[in-house]
Amino acid sequence: MYFKNILKFIIKSLPLSSRIRLMFLFKHKFFLSFSTPKLFSEKIQARKLSDITHYAMLSDKFAVRDYVKRTIGSEYLIPLLWSVDGDEFDSIPDLEVPAVIKTNHGSGLDHIEFLPSKKSNIEIVSKFKSALCSSYAGELYGEVQYSSYDRKVIIEQRLGNLSSVPHDFKFHVFTNDGSPRWFLQVDFGRYEDHHRNYYDSNLNLLDLQVLRPNGKYCLPAKKELDFMAELAIKLCGEMSYARVDLYLVDGDVYFGEITLTPGSGFEKFSSRHFEIEWGSLWK
Repeated sequence: MYFKNILKFIIKSLPLSSRIRLMFLFKHKFFLSFSTPKLFSEKIQARKLSDITHYAMLSDKFAVRDYVKRTIGSEYLIPLLWSVDGDEFDSIPDLEVPAVIKTNHGSGLDHIEFLPSKKSNIEIVSKFKSALCSSYAGELYGEVQYSSYDRKVIIEQRLGNLSSVPHDFKFHVFTNDGSPRWFLQVDFGRYEDHHRNYYDSNLNLLDLQVLRPNGKYCLPAKKELDFMAELAIKLCGEMSYARVDLYLVDGDVYFGEITLTPGSGFEKFSSRHFEIEWGSLWK
């Protein structure tokens, strides 16, 4: 632990570009190019070195709701049951429906809890007080959009049933100079046996693995996914690239989140072909 803390201190003292270069080399095993980025992972690094703070609203799980409402309509928002500023958070309300409590800035199990929970309210409050004080992990490597707004705790209605978590459909959208292209990522079995599949816009399974293995999965109807892709393209707007996460529950589509630097650009693709193709579509 001592060595790890010393190493983290040294890394923090370096310029951001140097931090990114070192982590990129460690994860991808080759040197990245900032001046002429061509690969998808390289273009994520270039985005992080730009003025990414103007994307802060899209990264804020509370503030982005207004953008979604204006862009595609409020009917695609998961019902918001409660919200509170982080510095005023000291309790959670009694709820009559299953819900999800989360911070507006973080990700991972430390920033989310399904309600009802086996934890007591005191334990949940303690958990989220800690989460509110924590830095976003990717901030050290340039994902400063997650630290550019005031922190909140929000509670949304839980989708689906209590026995399972609805699958989210992640659309990687490239505006491609006015000729949008998209690829679909589906994560399933996240809390049991996590698998991840990638598909092209014709819903062909791609020979691509990123962190998780592929698995057998029955996709919804193409008509439904094409409609979701249209919404994702609208939410991407004029950005060159965005990953838009949507849910499909009993035929209804709900917005999840917008991610602009997925995996901080450090997640290794099993196939360089897709690194090149996705990078070429990011104009």
